[in-house]
Amino acid sequence: NGKDLRQLFMPAELAHGFDGCLPLHAAAALALDKEALSLLLEAHSAAALALNTSQSMPFDLIPDEKREALLSGVIEAATTPETLQVLLQYSADQDLLDHCKALVERGANPDARPPTDDDRTPRIIGQGSAKLREYFKTVGLFLGRFSIHGGAPIHRSQTAVVVKAADV
Repeated sequence: NGKDLRQLFMPAELAHGFDGCLPLHAAAALALDKEALSLLLEAHSAAALALNTSQSMPFDLIPDEKREALLSGVIEAATTPETLQVLLQYSADQDLLDHCKALVERGANPDARPPTDDDRTPRIIGQGSAKLREYFKTVGLFLGRFSIHGGAPIHRSQTAVVVKAADV
């Protein structure tokens, strides 16, 4: 209804589980709107990857007919780097190429580990899917082909800068 719920509780209160579920699990299972899901996710981003007693992540509990629209809305509403990162981790795990592309465009890093116990990066997770493997092979490369090495340029003039790169 548009009310700001931040006055009613502290974000840390949303991290406590009940009966094997976190509040994000319950909100997802009830298919609450993107605003409610986003509020819970922003308060405790690692909850997006948390398993309940049935070994389900919260977004797995959204009814199939609503999952795409709600997840897209949550991605659009995400504001913190941590939230973008866990959503990229989830999207790579679920083989959701369009969501992975949207998240990388918004600043999520395919080579960063999420703020959870899972030490795999989205790029590593994506190796299990042909379409994600192809996407992650070129994302972040200059012209989709060259990996720029760090360090000072090899040559610099008024019209050009030459840097060392690998053709992958």
